[in-house]
Amino acid sequence: MKTKPLVSIIVLTYNGEKFLEEQIDSILNQSYKNIEIIISDDASTDNTVNIIKKYSQLKNIKYKIRDTNVGINQNFIEALSLCNGEFIAPSDQDDIWLPKKIEKLVTNIRENVLIYSSSSTIDENGHIFNDFDKEFNNISGSNNKAFFFIGSIPAHNMLFKKELIKYIESNIPPDRFYDMWVAFIALSHSSIIHYPNILTYYRRHNSQLTSEKVQKKTFGYFLAKYIKQINFINRFIYKDKMRLKSIQNRITLLEHYSELKVIDNKTREDLNDFIMEFKKAQYGYFNKTIYNKLIDKKDKYLAIFRDKKHKKMAKTYSRGIWYYRIRLHI
Repeated sequence: MKTKPLVSIIVLTYNGEKFLEEQIDSILNQSYKNIEIIISDDASTDNTVNIIKKYSQLKNIKYKIRDTNVGINQNFIEALSLCNGEFIAPSDQDDIWLPKKIEKLVTNIRENVLIYSSSSTIDENGHIFNDFDKEFNNISGSNNKAFFFIGSIPAHNMLFKKELIKYIESNIPPDRFYDMWVAFIALSHSSIIHYPNILTYYRRHNSQLTSEKVQKKTFGYFLAKYIKQINFINRFIYKDKMRLKSIQNRITLLEHYSELKVIDNKTREDLNDFIMEFKKAQYGYFNKTIYNKLIDKKDKYLAIFRDKKHKKMAKTYSRGIWYYRIRLHI
């Protein structure tokens, strides 16, 4: 009887004591049994490490505990080096996986390099609710242009083949979460497929895993932020800074994508054209070249959005900082 391929499941942890056991148990209860679980902790300060060590006697679990926080992207990259599986499945520390998740994804990935499922959102008490934006499409195929500006495949929904690892490890933009990067690489390298059923309960709460920088945004941080914006001038300056940074981050992301060896020459040309136009547009009002290009090829560049959102998103991506300044950032 042929042995089923090994699946490496990466669990990234940071101060996840509240929900971690429930998530690990849901992974251990998978109907697909040929799995290894790699738990990589990013210098937790709560009881997370003790919970991890409680499971350490299980032969299919290995773990790494850091003394210093490196952030979610670096934590993920280093965890990849510990994976022996033919398939990799990232996991959050606080979700719940349905019992047949891995079985369904492995069975249906076929010739594609990545498969991802749908999920339902749960609150801190495990109550299910759905808050997904119905204006997004699920992407299948190999249209990486749909991910030029936005990625919508959460890590907790995906499973991918080990051949992607070498491309993922080469570079992940520090200002973007790794799942967006993985999705773009997968689309550029081969094809992906969406599995339409719900296989994960994604938990939304106030202490979700992010980088150390984000985790330090306490009540005091937000209070100080509010006070800073109390008058119109400070509010204007703050919004101006944030919107300009958003435009520049878009340019930075496209530049990172254009440097990937995995993309073809035509994709690189498209990326460089957008980079040039965004650089011209960032200190302007509205760039018609960007708008016309997005609308003319909306089925490629805006494929991730429902049709009714195409014009709105094309306008949004075509605006420079003076569009918002003239409107006083209101």
